Amino acid sequence: MGKDSLRVFLDIRSGSVGLAIVRFASNGILKDVPEVIFCIRKHLPFIQKSKNERLLSTTINVVREVLITGRKHVQKDFKEVHVTFGPPWYFYETQTIKHASEKETICDKNWFKKIADSEVEAFISRNFHNRKPDIIEKTLLRATLNGYETSSPLTGAAKEYEFTFYISAVESSTTNSIRGSISEILGISEVKMHTMAPLCLSAVLFIFEGVVKQYMVVDLGNEITEFFLVRDELIITSFSIPYGQHSVIKEISKDLRVSPTVAQSIYKSYLDGVLISTHKYMVENSLKRARGLWADLTVTALRDISAQYILSSVIILVGMKENSNFYKSVLEGKELGDIFPKQNPLDIRILVAEDLKLKSGTTVTGGKLDLFLAMEISSIDKSDRFKYP
Repeated sequence: MGKDSLRVFLDIRSGSVGLAIVRFASNGILKDVPEVIFCIRKHLPFIQKSKNERLLSTTINVVREVLITGRKHVQKDFKEVHVTFGPPWYFYETQTIKHASEKETICDKNWFKKIADSEVEAFISRNFHNRKPDIIEKTLLRATLNGYETSSPLTGAAKEYEFTFYISAVESSTTNSIRGSISEILGISEVKMHTMAPLCLSAVLFIFEGVVKQYMVVDLGNEITEFFLVRDELIITSFSIPYGQHSVIKEISKDLRVSPTVAQSIYKSYLDGVLISTHKYMVENSLKRARGLWADLTVTALRDISAQYILSSVIILVGMKENSNFYKSVLEGKELGDIFPKQNPLDIRILVAEDLKLKSGTTVTGGKLDLFLAMEISSIDKSDRFKYP
């Protein structure tokens, strides 16, 4: 039986920071079986649009808070820390390069490195201008030589080749602040950084493998809703809208003339069915308006995507349970027949943490594990098809 190791998972999203401490051990049959021994999620204070410059410092403060809390509960040595960035903290692109000629190209590491480096430089130029970000992932998702898909693209010569890359990056000021906090509080220099898109895709593939080949994944954040169109296990395009769960709370806050924090508490009481009738009526009016605004923004986004791609009628919602349920009502209450294929009815599926817990063998002994942390724990070693050679 192998020696136990502890890993820390830190999830940084729009509006919240989550942390899980996970024990990985061999049980004699399966290696690296994960067991969650502590987890926590802390929501960020509501920040108005005029104060967006405070977002990084506020987020780092919450990161430090959850790290300190985790360290107090588990006073043992950690093997490594995995940090996952959700929207809007990272930039990413999926790019496909195609080439065909009469002359064969020798596909070796030096040749491939030139192609890969050129793609990374172009990605940085498009998204960061003169700034130098931290490249988080540079992954070769798919390679085809002479019309045949291969996992060993650097083993011969080819007249035709096609490579699909996933490249992601985060502002270096953000990653430096997080690394510094982890080093100071946990005393760990081994920090591995990831972005949510490939981990989310890996988790969805794990659950729905062989069931659907094309679908739309909707990542429901507190401030941002992001859409990923997936076909044949690849993200072929994405789009985001500046509306999320916090936007719904702000509608309630405005109507009831209370702070967003109080509005959030009122909304929870509404969901629990314990709100007095007067407030209930006002909250329902706020939710009706929020559904309309979210639906209108969603339709605009989907029309932009459908102008270039045929959309799948399968939509997989990734978010906190109450948020996913609310957004499902947004989609079901809007006429979308002219956007999605008419021959297939809309098939909306809600991904929940329990799906991954059962399939990954994860058990929670230190708190309630949310979906985002569950996806990261179950997918952290499976998200890449193969790295750059």
